[in-house]
Formats: sequence, structure tokens, C-alpha cells
Amino acid sequence: MRISNKPITLSEDDLKEIFSLFTSSTRYERDQVYDRHSGHHFSDVKPLEEYTLTEEKREYAFTKALTRLPDLRFLRPISFLLQLAALVSFSSCFGWEPAIVRPSRPTSVRGWQKFGAGAVSNRGEFLLNKGESTDNGDVGVKVVDIYAAKYHLLDAPELPKARVQFFSVPGHTIICEGVFTRGGNRVDLPDLCQDKIKWTVIYINDINYDEGWVFFDLR
Repeated sequence: MRISNKPITLSEDDLKEIFSLFTSSTRYERDQVYDRHSGHHFSDVKPLEEYTLTEEKREYAFTKALTRLPDLRFLRPISFLLQLAALVSFSSCFGWEPAIVRPSRPTSVRGWQKFGAGAVSNRGEFLLNKGESTDNGDVGVKVVDIYAAKYHLLDAPELPKARVQFFSVPGHTIICEGVFTRGGNRVDLPDLCQDKIKWTVIYINDINYDEGWVFFDLR
């Protein structure tokens, strides 16, 4: 066996083959990837089109792929590498639904208006782009940065996050700031804002990393 430090270059057909193997959850489906008369040959894949899998099929396919790893050593070298690459790529694709990572931008926001939602009392509702801020005359809030969702090999994915800063008005002196994920986040913790602001929770309703905005309310 010859060992080389040259980077591996994959052709378009290699990428199509990886995709086809990645989406094949059963032996029958895998065999169809190489059957030119099956209607599912990898050369027929259109990479630029969008393909979706149900969560159940993805979980089943990943489990089946793990159980088949010992058998992969008997495949031809290129097929082994493609199967292994497909598995690695596949295992990091248990991602969030589009509604979470690419939510629709709200069309109306209450601003600094108090409102109730069941037993919860909200002190304001805001939609800010990255770098934007708003204030009530005493304290302001600013979206400093936005972080995309992360996907890990053989581990649960991370939700998108936003770095939010609270500052005093006037003067724009920073009171506190933190990185918050989608859902409810306490801001009155010792390592955050403590009792320096009158809110105890920032609730992140949606984060859209691609469009660069955060939809949240203060409680």
C-alpha cells in the first residue's frame, strides 16, 4: 500500500456516490445505488436539488450503518472510503428543522410594551439585527453577535445562539452581557447581570443566523 500526503480530490461522481450511500438505509437501497437500471443509480443524483429525510429514516440508517462497519473492510477500497465518508458526514447531519435554524422573520413586534402570555408577564418584545440596539431611556439592549447552530460527530447538535449586551442610558456603559440560546435564559445569575437590571429572563424566540436577526422578549 502506498501512503501519500497529497490531499484527496473528489470528483462530482464521487460526491454523488457519497450522497447516494448516505441516503441508503437498507442493503437493498445501497445495492440500487450501483444498479444502472434501478432508477436510483448515483449518477442520476442532482446535487443542487434539495433532498430531505425523515428523522426516523435518518436514525434507522445511522444505526444500520454502524452495524455494517465491520463488513466494510471487504469492499473495494474506494467504496470503503466512500461508505466511511458517508457515515461521518451522515452522523453530523442530525440537525435542527428549518423552522429552528431558518425561521421566518416576524412581521410585527410589540417593542417596549408590556403584555401577558398566560401566567408570564413580558416587559418587551424585540426584533434586532446583529449590531442593532434599543432602549427604554434607562437601560438598553444590543445584539452583539449571532452564532450558527453546530453539528457534532456522534453527538447532539447545538442550537443557534446570540450574544446580547445590556447597557446604561445615557453613557452607553456596559452593565452585563451573555451568550443565550433559543428558549428561556436567566440573566440574574451571579456570573451574568445579577440584580443590575430589572429583568430576570431573556427569552429567545427565534434566531436566524443567515439573515442576521434575533427575535426575543424580556421578562
